[in-house]
Amino acid sequence: FESGASYTATTTTVNSGSARFNAGASVNLTDVSVAGTGGLQLSNGAAHTLDSLTISGYGSLAGTSDLLVTGLLDWSSTNGNSFIGTSGTVTAAGGTALNGPNDMWLDSQATLINPTGQTANFTGGRILLYGTYNNETGATFNSTLGSGITGNGTFNNAGSFNVANTSNGTTSVNSDFNNTGTVDVQSGSLRLQGNGVHTGDFDGTGAL
Repeated sequence: FESGASYTATTTTVNSGSARFNAGASVNLTDVSVAGTGGLQLSNGAAHTLDSLTISGYGSLAGTSDLLVTGLLDWSSTNGNSFIGTSGTVTAAGGTALNGPNDMWLDSQATLINPTGQTANFTGGRILLYGTYNNETGATFNSTLGSGITGNGTFNNAGSFNVANTSNGTTSVNSDFNNTGTVDVQSGSLRLQGNGVHTGDFDGTGAL
């Protein structure tokens, strides 16, 4: 979709190929699903507000636009790596489900935000973090599995980062991890292997 083109839809599903909205295109999206081998590129120069966003399979989100998702951001990787590569920010204002079971890739120019009052539940796979993940003040990030977060990106925790490993194993964070909030290891253990600045609290009955 080039400059002057217009697209409006309540439900948009991209299962294969790529849907690209370039500079000057008018785009109105509501519920978006990027699945299979599909790709969605939003580079029309405007911010977008979505009711929901689902990324699964090998699906990829790219472009330059900022996204505000007011409902659930449901991110999985059912057939292989899935991908958020937008150079804008993606704000999950309705909560986040990080389901795996494979790798969920946040590219180097991308920023994913779990904002105040919201919860991100990390229950499967790995986060390949090459960009920035911000868990803001008053937000909660729950990890319940024995894989973790890896890559040369940065995880900034100003809220609550909770580890409740259901297999009593080790959750590893190899990316840089900056903590100004609270890290609570409730079961299992947390291994921080990257760099970072820690001025917040570390609590819990598990091992750090």
